[in-house]
Amino acid sequence: IEELTKAVVESIVSTPMNNIRKASELGNPDIIEMASKLFDYKKQKELD
Repeated sequence: IEELTKAVVESIVSTPMNNIRKASELGNPDIIEMASKLFDYKKQKELD
């Protein structure tokens, strides 16, 4: 069950994560900001 769950999650998140990675490499701040809001990600400086 654990391996199946891992495979399903990987298949769901692989395309979005690849797109976020490409946006980061291309310096697309709109996509990065949207992903940060979607995942409620805060930079380390904001947490301190």
